[in-house]
This record gives sequence, C-alpha cells and structure tokens, in this order.
Amino acid sequence: LARGNFTEAEHWFTRAIESGIDVRGRFLAWRGDALTKLGNPGQAKEAYLAAFLEGPHEVDLESLQSPLIHDLIDSLENEEHNFGAEDLLTWLPVWGWLQGAFALPMKELVVDCAAYVKALDAAHSSRSLPVARLWFDDLRYVEYLRTAFRDDRELLRIRRRMQQSSRFMFERYMEKLRSRL
Repeated sequence: LARGNFTEAEHWFTRAIESGIDVRGRFLAWRGDALTKLGNPGQAKEAYLAAFLEGPHEVDLESLQSPLIHDLIDSLENEEHNFGAEDLLTWLPVWGWLQGAFALPMKELVVDCAAYVKALDAAHSSRSLPVARLWFDDLRYVEYLRTAFRDDRELLRIRRRMQQSSRFMFERYMEKLRSRL
C-alpha cells in the first residue's frame, strides 16, 4: 500500500482476511484504504464498516488514510456524549450511519429474519457483544421493521431497548428520522 501498488495490496489484504487472520479489523481498514485509492468508495466504506464492527481497537488509526473515517471520529469526539475514550471507536459504525457515511447491511434480515432476531435477543441476554455493536444490530433490525416489514409493536420494543442502551445515539437516530419527513 505504501508503495502505491493498490491492486496488489487489496488482493493481499483480502487473502489475509479470508485466511482468518487474528487482527481482522486492521486488515479490513487497510483493505478499505486500498479500495479508496483504487477509486471504489462503496466497497471501501463496506470494508471500513466491517473493520469497526469486527475489531475497532485493532484499526491502526495513525496509518489509516481515509479522510472520511478521520472526519467521523473527529465529529463524534466533538459531540457531548457519555462514551469513554475506550468505547468511542465501537460507536463509529452507528455514528457513520447516522451521518450518512455507511449503509446498513440488511441481507441477513431479508434471508432469515427469525434467525437474526433470535441471535440478536440471545446476544442481548448474554451481553456477549459490546453495547455499541448490539445497538448497531438493533439499528439494522429497527430499520428493517420501519421500512421493509412493518411491525409497530416490535418496532416500539426495539426502539425502547435502543433508547435504554444509549440515549445520545437514540436522540440522534430520532433526529435523523424526523429530518427525513
């Protein structure tokens, strides 16, 4: 990547990720950088999103070349929230969606919504994922309920859970919805 061989770099980062490398977050972010340099912003954003979902603390922020990601981090740091410095990067996927930088991956929901909901509820019960990751997965589900498969009772249940988990992000979410009306 440093030598400007972006196609080769992207290839090797992809191979490392597929091989099951331990620091996936770092390699996903580097892949995002390579894709950005290759002029593939959509795929780059998907790689950055995956990096911050899977290993936010593995991402090498000093070598990260994405102005978009640095701007998202700066804007989140400048907000008045109650996240500790160690949690800030875990919230980047949610913040990125709220700012219009990331799309929500919905394939799992469309393919098997019941399995997705069962796994999501189990993750909430066991607290097996960080709060920010659970919030992001709730966001995916609530947007599915709001836009594709309307279920007002379930929509309300998930929105309450989101509000309880992070009032700050929930308020920003509701602001985004109101601005669309």
